[in-house]
Amino acid sequence: MNRGGMAFTMKSVGIVLVLLAACALSCVFAARELDEVDSKSNTLHVPDAIRVPSGYKLHLILCAEGDQYYQYNGTSWVDYAAKAKLLNREKKVIGRHFYLSHPDHLGGQPSWETLPSKGVPESLVTGVVVETTTVDENSIQWVLLKATNNSGDKKYLGEVVYIQRINTSKGLGPTSTSGAHKGDVQTSSYTSDYAFYIRN
Repeated sequence: MNRGGMAFTMKSVGIVLVLLAACALSCVFAARELDEVDSKSNTLHVPDAIRVPSGYKLHLILCAEGDQYYQYNGTSWVDYAAKAKLLNREKKVIGRHFYLSHPDHLGGQPSWETLPSKGVPESLVTGVVVETTTVDENSIQWVLLKATNNSGDKKYLGEVVYIQRINTSKGLGPTSTSGAHKGDVQTSSYTSDYAFYIRN
């Protein structure tokens, strides 16, 4: 598994992980707090493996607090879904993260949605995984996804092209298969930041 480029220094990793440990299962938004935004490209300083291509800029960061879902396939536990609430910088819930019941026509399944019932315009983006990288062995991977479908308000998710899952905490699946039966489901609580990018 690609663990990212040298441009993402161990000092940067250390700072983020210290914040994660201090915050436990709470939102981080470490990228903004640590000025981890490149002033020239307006993208986040992240491992090379999940860096967005040129021509796109950071649009929005939301925090997720929820669960990763794992199912036992007879030989191992496989992650297949996630459910989480999405919070803004003021820690107000404005939407949700979920998986479509079936992949869309471009293979997208993980989705993010802002909800009018939470006091914000409706918008939705669905994405497909492009690349992953491990930053913390005790937490789920950081991920780059590309949008396969958009709808709704452009101020939020209506024009998003790329999504990064960063600053992850916990969320790993079961390590033991003892006593597990095919079809069994387990959940694992996690938090992360999701960074959304639009075209320049």
